[in-house]
Amino acid sequence: MNHFSLFAHGPDFQSDEYLARSSLQFDNVWRRRDPRGCSHDDSHPTSGIEKFLGDGRALTIYEQDAIAVAFLERHQQAIAELSTYPGVESCVLGLHHRLVSSPSLRGFCFSASQQLMGLSLRTGVKLTIYVELEPSEEWEE
Repeated sequence: MNHFSLFAHGPDFQSDEYLARSSLQFDNVWRRRDPRGCSHDDSHPTSGIEKFLGDGRALTIYEQDAIAVAFLERHQQAIAELSTYPGVESCVLGLHHRLVSSPSLRGFCFSASQQLMGLSLRTGVKLTIYVELEPSEEWEE
């Protein structure tokens, strides 16, 4: 799954109303109580929108940071309005990092650039780095 995206959602967020007013284009829209996944018994608890910024599985964390900075700079006002739009409880900018794990791995730490952190604060976006642990060949021996 690719987590390099900007998304906003909330149980009282009116995604269709927001989209009719927004200058931003989004790739994914869901509505509260719509079915999600394969099960008809499982419905969305929130309404939301998502903009994919690239393939986080193929881009390095540094490339994603640069793309995210450019996107936030270009759409700073619109994203700040989204993060404070009525009903939006969470507005997240996700970066995706694949990490090859090994028996010798004891821990890791990631941080975004100062520029991206500053833009996140100014726009009200919560910055999250999703880490996908991939086992190395050492684990299979």
